[in-house]
Amino acid sequence: PLRWRSVDARTTWPQLSDERYLPEVWELREMTKRQILAEYGEKALPGDRKEADSKTKIDVFAYSNWAWSAVCIGSKEDPKIAQIWDHNAGMSPYVFMEVNVQPANAHGIRWLPRLFHFKDMLETENELLTQARDIVRRETETDYVLSLDLIRNDAKIAGNPGNVEISDKDGITRLWKGETFSLIPTPVLNQEHGRLLDRVHDYNTQFVLNPVRRGELLSGTSATAFDVAKSTAKESLGPYRTAIEHGLTHMGKLAFRYVNRLAEEFPDSPDPLVVVDVDHGEIAVTPKDVKGWEAYIGVRIGDTGPVSEN
Repeated sequence: PLRWRSVDARTTWPQLSDERYLPEVWELREMTKRQILAEYGEKALPGDRKEADSKTKIDVFAYSNWAWSAVCIGSKEDPKIAQIWDHNAGMSPYVFMEVNVQPANAHGIRWLPRLFHFKDMLETENELLTQARDIVRRETETDYVLSLDLIRNDAKIAGNPGNVEISDKDGITRLWKGETFSLIPTPVLNQEHGRLLDRVHDYNTQFVLNPVRRGELLSGTSATAFDVAKSTAKESLGPYRTAIEHGLTHMGKLAFRYVNRLAEEFPDSPDPLVVVDVDHGEIAVTPKDVKGWEAYIGVRIGDTGPVSEN
């Protein structure tokens, strides 16, 4: 069968090029000893791993370009080349979907997050909230200031003002007239702090984090307003839909090319290749079924989706 699997973007490093789609790709993944034996056989297991437990995880490095692929089982003492295959597909066996690709620039930025241009406003709200939180904390944890009459408390102080017991045996604190007991003054928020926070918060929640795009419609919204909101939300999905369509088209071309490639690799095998989908079953194809059809592969993702007025 032809098998597809997802790879972790954090441990997969593609070479990005404007001239060719993914010229080279390196992938690092973990496999257990049992998985390696089942996939590549005993010869692929490094010598220092032969006595390891079957559940021991081992680093596996995979490399692919437009002509061939290789798999290396990692080991500091005895690394093994588990597989080399001349796939000769004329394209990368990896599919990479990316959105918001930026022109070449001096900053080395290839993708921009959706909220990149609103970074200052989001940081402003975070700063204002942090200031308010810190002042509340200081007010809660602040120490006390006790002003005593030194003459009347001379016997208690006894040369050590920091060691004065101000509570009587009954637990009640009694102060002489003129003595004070108060909190240490703490910074206070500027009168404009709350107004600025309200304005920044309204901007961020209404424009930056648009409630319509988050599906936050009030109960009882009119049908017209609902349709407008739905159209607005779908517009933001355009670039993502295009990236997925491009990636799926790439997958279709790979599937067609591998049907021919595997037929060349195993000419004595009359069995058709099987494309398996966990949701839609499997399709058996032969080289004659795909011949001449690659140019007509196209994927279109509709705008419809699960939508609820509630």
